[in-house]
Amino acid sequence: MPCVGVYHIIKWMIFRWIDGNLGPITEHGITLEEIEAKKKNMKKRTKRSEYERFTALSDDDKNREVARYDHTMPRGRPLTAAQKALHAGARRLGRPRIGKGAKTIALTVERDLLRRADAWAKHEGISRAQLMARGLLAVLPG
Repeated sequence: MPCVGVYHIIKWMIFRWIDGNLGPITEHGITLEEIEAKKKNMKKRTKRSEYERFTALSDDDKNREVARYDHTMPRGRPLTAAQKALHAGARRLGRPRIGKGAKTIALTVERDLLRRADAWAKHEGISRAQLMARGLLAVLPG
């Protein structure tokens, strides 16, 4: 008997049944009863999640799985002064404070002027906010 997958045979069977001709299926030596039996025994191939795999285990197997994580962490040595400084710098969040801090504002600018300002800021290698700050400093007294 040639190697033909059950899926393909069933698919072929459906198309032949529509035509009213089931003869070609029996050419492979497979009866309709065998096809129905194989169709019932076919399992859907679905990948189980880790949760489903774990919950399907027996209690002893679950304990063995969890035992892999039942160890204590080794004690480390204290941080050096350089490591403490690096750690303290990493803990600080947000923008660095310049002067007395910053305030977020909403500013309406004509589109073409904004496009030109963005192009100039990119050319200078600065941000839009830095360009606006430079502009304000240039026109304000003192």
